[in-house]
Amino acid sequence: MPKAIDDFCQFISASPTAFHAADQIGNRLALLGFDPLEGSKKWPLKNGGRYFWEKGGSLIAFTLPKKKAERAHIVASHLDSPALKVKPQGLTTKDTLAFLSTEIYGGPILETYLNRPLTLAGKVMGMTQSGKLESRLIALDESPFILPAMPPHLKAKETPKKQRQCQALVHVTDKDLTWDELLNTAHYFTEIVSFDLFLTPTAAPTYLGPHAELLAAPRLDNLSSAYGAIAGLTNSEPLDDVIQIAYFSNHEEIGSRTSQGAASPHLMHTLERIALAQNISREELLCLIEKSICLSLDVAHGYHPFFGEHFDPEHKCLLGKGVVIKEHAGKRYHTDSVMTAHLKMWGKHLQRFASNSDSPCGGTIGPIIASELGIATADLGCPVLSMHAAMEIMAPRDLLDLCHLVKSFLNDESTCPL
Repeated sequence: MPKAIDDFCQFISASPTAFHAADQIGNRLALLGFDPLEGSKKWPLKNGGRYFWEKGGSLIAFTLPKKKAERAHIVASHLDSPALKVKPQGLTTKDTLAFLSTEIYGGPILETYLNRPLTLAGKVMGMTQSGKLESRLIALDESPFILPAMPPHLKAKETPKKQRQCQALVHVTDKDLTWDELLNTAHYFTEIVSFDLFLTPTAAPTYLGPHAELLAAPRLDNLSSAYGAIAGLTNSEPLDDVIQIAYFSNHEEIGSRTSQGAASPHLMHTLERIALAQNISREELLCLIEKSICLSLDVAHGYHPFFGEHFDPEHKCLLGKGVVIKEHAGKRYHTDSVMTAHLKMWGKHLQRFASNSDSPCGGTIGPIIASELGIATADLGCPVLSMHAAMEIMAPRDLLDLCHLVKSFLNDESTCPL
């Protein structure tokens, strides 16, 4: 198995939430010479410099050109995945059993989360010994939780109730459990003030097939796309007049309309601050955007032959056959003929996706970025099976194709929208 795929598996295991994924990306970038920036301070940007800044589980990294920028090449993906979010007062004890009350985040296939170990992970805000309010990332890998299902012998046929199904078993206890005891944060917090915590699958990525042709793992949607963006950016060199940007957004699974989601000014503010550093006027910035391109990376529905009636028969996206170009007449995906022509210059193996006209269609951040910035955008990604399940399935060779495509795109100084 190529070293990049093993590295991708490590990235998945270290990223149970979008907060952890952003932290992992920041650490990787810092080791490769990217300088961290703070959103609340002035940016000391230099031509040819490499930088990144993080905001609430979203992260933007960029490489400035050697000269004044004329356009930008952007790869955008999202870091969040469907999960179960812990409710603010969700820790309860009933009849010697301690439970965590959770609610649905995004659209997980809930039955795949039942009766399997789940990690409690996320961000905790607390008071330190010195009286300061600080945040910490936690992941309770050694103390998994589980959603017990009712045995069929005891239940009548009924519509599943999320309120009951989303109660995660913690342990057996004869006393009420506190958050401090559960999270084991006493060594750095005197008091837990608040948190954003999620239950996510603990299962390690697993190769399938006699020659490891397939990979089963949690959060392939959308950490596979994020990894392709990381690989493309970190393996690129500064160009003469093109800004190379990798945008990793949070909250795509719940609509992106947050202060750090794709519908926020996060990406536009980054472009404006780069323009200020390079003495680019407002009109020049608008010209720059008109000459720029964004590739929106998100996984695609891989074809499943036993559910073939839900796919368009002429647009079967097969695992192991390359990156999928996603198109939709209603612009749920933003790709058009111009962008498709460009993609064929950068990609080795490409497939085309259009949804069955009698079936619903998914969505992603591409149309949001296109409408917010007015930038030429295409949607593409690796095909997967079991999208939104606790374990999803992909072909590693498709991820390698995505890494190649992103690198080719970011290093192409000649391309400009027609």
